[in-house]
This record gives sequence, C-alpha cells and structure tokens, in this order.
Amino acid sequence: MADISEFTSLAIQPSSDYRRVEKARNQQGLIQLGIFTFAGMSFVLSLVTLTKINTLAAKEVAPLVQTIDGKTIHVRALQGQERPPEVIKAFTENTLRDLFTWRQYLLPQTAAEWQNPKIDPGIVVEAGEQASLKVPSPVWVSSFAVSNSFRQEFLGKHLAPLITGLKVLQGTSTVGFMPLYIQEPIPVPNNYGRKTWKVKINANLLIRTRPDVPVSEVPWDYDVYIEAVSPTTSVLGTKLPDKFAPDLQSAIDVSRASGLQIVALEPFQRQDLAAPKTSTAPVKPSPATP
Repeated sequence: MADISEFTSLAIQPSSDYRRVEKARNQQGLIQLGIFTFAGMSFVLSLVTLTKINTLAAKEVAPLVQTIDGKTIHVRALQGQERPPEVIKAFTENTLRDLFTWRQYLLPQTAAEWQNPKIDPGIVVEAGEQASLKVPSPVWVSSFAVSNSFRQEFLGKHLAPLITGLKVLQGTSTVGFMPLYIQEPIPVPNNYGRKTWKVKINANLLIRTRPDVPVSEVPWDYDVYIEAVSPTTSVLGTKLPDKFAPDLQSAIDVSRASGLQIVALEPFQRQDLAAPKTSTAPVKPSPATP
C-alpha cells in the first residue's frame, strides 16, 4: 500500500499544463499593462500639444517684421486669394508706371552711372511679322506682372510698335506715365473661382521728343483687370539674356511678389468715370494702345 505522503507530494505539485496557463496569464498581464501605460503617455502628450497650440493661437500676429536687409514691414493674415484694396491699387499704379516709362538709358545702379548712364540695348520681343522689334529692358522685366496668356501679345503687338515708332531706344523720345485717378477695385464675379478685380484708371502718357519742345500729353484711360496669383520668387522656364540675368531675375521676383497679375486691359471714355459698384465685364485681353 502506497505511502500517503506520496499522494500529498503529487497533489501540491502543479501539472505542466497549469504552469503554461499561468505563464500565459502573466505575459498577457504585462502586455495589457504596457498598452495602458502607452495610452496614458499618449494622452498626456496630446494634452501638452493641444495646450501649446491653443497658446500659440491666442497670441496676436506680429504687426511688424524685419527683413534681412534691415527693412521693417507691416504684416497681417489673409486668406489665400484675398488682397487688400490698397495693395491692388498700388500694384496697378506701380506696374503701369514701369510698363509705360520708356527711356534710352538704363536706370543708374552706381554713382559712376549717374554721371555716365548706360545705353539700354533693349530686348527683342516677338511682334508677328516685325520680329526684330525691341522694348526697353525695364519694360520687359515689368511685363512679368502680366499674365502669360496676355504678355506676348501685349509686348509684341501693342508696346513694341509704339516704342519703335517713337524711336525711344535711339534717344529720339522719352515717355513717362502720370496717373490722375485710380478707382477703388471692383470685384469681378464668376471668373472660374479666381479672385479678380477691375481697377479703372485715368492717366496721361507724357511724351517728350526734344528738349526745346513742350511735353505732349496723351490720355490713357483703361479698365485694368487684376487677378490673384500665388506669390513667387522665381519664374521657371524663362531664359534671360546673360548680361542682364542677375538684375533681371531680381526684378522678375519683385514683379510677382505682390501675388497679383494683370490679365486684361479695356479702354473707356474719360466721361465714363462714374462706374457701378460691381463689374460683370468678361476678363479677356483687349487692345492696349494709348
């Protein structure tokens, strides 16, 4: 007959299956503990992140920023295609002044050039049958503020023949742009989702042919259609003449920095200055001769 102590020793020793179950339970508990710990840390991190975001959102946008060249400028937040009226008017006036200021000499860049200005060789533009017509270099640079679909026609068919006829690059004539009245921008609706404005401008082109001859004033009255575009710091795919490349590239960047471009010009009679508050005129390139 077996000793009772043998049964007692067998009863208190767990079986191999029981040990595997206990081991699995312990591992499962450790996994769950790790999951709960990770979830808790993620929750705390999310709270910290949300707190920082709320703190940043509550801060006011700095009204002034300083550029690397030491200039201080005002800033404010805008939606993607929103442009303040004063920015649109300034862009319109400055761009037209650059496009319709024609002279034989390049703008002086140094003290020596003020004494002896450089003659502008001009830049050739496509002008249909008259393929060799030129425009002054500053005019060509400023034309990058005109939409790509309108720019070639504007330069080749309208500006280049006038500049050639007045013999500007030969020194016979000088032309300046004098704005007289610039209306507040009028939104143009239904332009395929693009923000567009019409700016009515009344100006004169001042033409001097000889120093001893009075300046001639030619009326320039146009509706200028302005469209919002993404500001850019470079114009891709544009080949610049080598000797102008450094200065021209900088000027091209500036011409697109406002996030605006001219898409069309339409003449109007000077007596039509009283304009409606909304515009339904189509946006399409129109003749731009003065």
